[in-house]
Amino acid sequence: MECINIGSMISNSPFEKKIVNGREQSALREPTDKDEAIVKIVAFPGLVVHRQGGGALAKRLLAEEDQTNDHQHANLPPDIQRVRRMAIGDKLTGDEGFRTRVMCKSVVHLIWGSQRLLTREAGTSAHIDAMRDGKEKKYQDDRKGYIELYDHFLANNPDAAR
Repeated sequence: MECINIGSMISNSPFEKKIVNGREQSALREPTDKDEAIVKIVAFPGLVVHRQGGGALAKRLLAEEDQTNDHQHANLPPDIQRVRRMAIGDKLTGDEGFRTRVMCKSVVHLIWGSQRLLTREAGTSAHIDAMRDGKEKKYQDDRKGYIELYDHFLANNPDAAR
């Protein structure tokens, strides 16, 4: 993401720089409920393109791997070794799979705040555990004092729900 109000976020930061073990780190000045950078507005969503096949890079990497010895394949990560075992008998050509490229990042406006619980986000492990254990009270008042933008839109445009 690219933050369009980064200067304001830095100048209003609840963190200060401290040297810890010879490294510069951020530490909260004092614990508050405004200690997280929250996305308030997504001004432009990120754009990622996908293309089928590995392209020239995949073919070059496969050619380099063909020139290596088998003992070097033992140093490959486990997921790569698993794919190699699955492909026994079928030589990889570089036309398999997909490749992606980030064309542009999301452009966002941030605020310092604290993330609210999201009643509508059913299915998260914390929510499922709370429902199972009978501790759903914290989800009942999590939206008190807030209004969702879509609910506000529907209240002012009742014909839009059709």
